[in-house]
Amino acid sequence: MLNQNSEDVSALGCSDSTTTDAYATIVNAGSEGTCLAASSDSYSSIKPTDMKLADGSTTFALKYENSDNNCSLLVGLICDDNAEIWTSTALATSSGDGACNYQTTLTSKNVCASFDLNALWTFLDKYDFIWGVLLIVGGIFLCFFGRKLFKAAIFMVTAILVVFLILLIFYTTFLEDTTEVWVGWTVLVVSILLGLVAGFFMMKLERVGVSLLAGWGGFLIGVMINEMALYKVESSALFWSVSISCGIIAAVLSFFIFEHVLINMTAFAGAYMLVRGVSMYAGGFPNEFTLAE
Repeated sequence: MLNQNSEDVSALGCSDSTTTDAYATIVNAGSEGTCLAASSDSYSSIKPTDMKLADGSTTFALKYENSDNNCSLLVGLICDDNAEIWTSTALATSSGDGACNYQTTLTSKNVCASFDLNALWTFLDKYDFIWGVLLIVGGIFLCFFGRKLFKAAIFMVTAILVVFLILLIFYTTFLEDTTEVWVGWTVLVVSILLGLVAGFFMMKLERVGVSLLAGWGGFLIGVMINEMALYKVESSALFWSVSISCGIIAAVLSFFIFEHVLINMTAFAGAYMLVRGVSMYAGGFPNEFTLAE
């Protein structure tokens, strides 16, 4: 079963803290009363992936893994807008895996996204070691040299935003989970080229570029506010409203208090990107956007 809280698992006879604190626990695995932790108590033990269903289609899934006992649980998430209650299939041993690797599917209207970014996150998570380096290098530059070399910072942030916007458009309209990997890379390369061109022209519009730079920092402040407290409201609309509002406020303020906003926003955005890049390797930092959903 998926561990919703420690009391549920304890009521089923699981008393070991490694099973009560885990995000996923297998109850009665192998024999009556046996409890196995299919994950740890860390977000790093949960990874997004794809799952192939019996009908040949592919769905977004979460994989829980426990490196201490080599157990795992693969949960395929199936959207059904008409499902009043969630349902799951019986646990089955994953094909080709050992006895402690299980899989199931969960069908519910609560796993339906207002727009589909599953393929995008799956693609990005697959190569997180690359994005980690880019975020660390970009974060250090923006944090310590963003004000002094603000034209270069404008170029970098503009390119990042254009790339993200193009990927967002493509993965919410044309591309799906089953899209070939080379297609994803092609879209990424083209979006980077367009981002570089946009960044070059934005350097010429210095004042607008500074507002964009400040807006990026403000948006990340909004994201951090959501991650610290507002995630408890469990509202995707609130996440986007707060994040975008903080970005707009910072962009507008840059026209009136140029120096202060530029220094603070570049420092904060760089620091956030640096820490986010380190998290790609250290783990424990959930995806901000899937957390919002």
